[in-house]
Amino acid sequence: MMRLYRVVDPNGLILGLYESDGTKLRNSTTPCDWIPLEPEEPLLAGIRRYYKWKSAETTPLELELCPTAFGEYYPRLYRPVRGYGQATESLNEEDTLSLISGLGQLVTLVEQLSRLFRVIVPDKRNLKVYGHEIRNVLLLACTEVEAQWRGVLSVNHYGKPKGHCTRKDYVKISEPLKLSEYQVALPLYPQLRPLSPFATWNDQRSRKSLLWYDADHAVTHDRENNFSQAKLQYAIESVIACAIMLKAQYGVITAWHGHLGNFFRFIHEPTWAEHEKYLPLRDAGWVPIDYTF
Repeated sequence: MMRLYRVVDPNGLILGLYESDGTKLRNSTTPCDWIPLEPEEPLLAGIRRYYKWKSAETTPLELELCPTAFGEYYPRLYRPVRGYGQATESLNEEDTLSLISGLGQLVTLVEQLSRLFRVIVPDKRNLKVYGHEIRNVLLLACTEVEAQWRGVLSVNHYGKPKGHCTRKDYVKISEPLKLSEYQVALPLYPQLRPLSPFATWNDQRSRKSLLWYDADHAVTHDRENNFSQAKLQYAIESVIACAIMLKAQYGVITAWHGHLGNFFRFIHEPTWAEHEKYLPLRDAGWVPIDYTF
């Protein structure tokens, strides 16, 4: 079977991409004729021999199997394309429809939050204020965030049916989407500090690390006793979480500014190592493959 490999130096820099079936190899970045491997010759040794990498004899190099081939991507898991910066967003019709739906829902949430801000000044002294309209924004935003979580798992054919996923399942998307690395400010309201709603969300703390999400569940299941959890702070965080989910799935969204203006500003976004990026297209179109959570 033909596989794609990368040669990596001790600093994680990719020195080359090579195709091989165990009997021959060729450089995949600039495809050329196939180079035969000698009997029982390891692939890395064959690369060193043919390309006369003398420095490789003293520099420890590693040969890694690439998780994706050229033009393959994980649906709704954004990462830049190697050599092409941040220039990708939705890659097929299904992704586009999901993006449009999510963007429309986010626009609605921003409108509702903006109306709240005309009544309650979004100052740190007011962040513990709670009420029915705040609770409605929190409820709708958390419902949308959860829908986005389910969508990512479903499109990658995660093992459980949609209706049977719990927070222990949802948290599995946090690492591949690098949700904890996003920090967002609301520039129209400079009195509010930048927020990172997913900063502490991981497998070890899946049930205790999303206070805004916990608040929604508390109010939903026992409004009379937990109504004070419907705070303005949590409503703001949940709407920002929706924005992060869209950004983390689709990357550069060309329609963002036209629909949302400058309501959000992403202060910090994930950094991607070379080996985490998608490989560019060759001849055919983009091909989705499932991410294994």
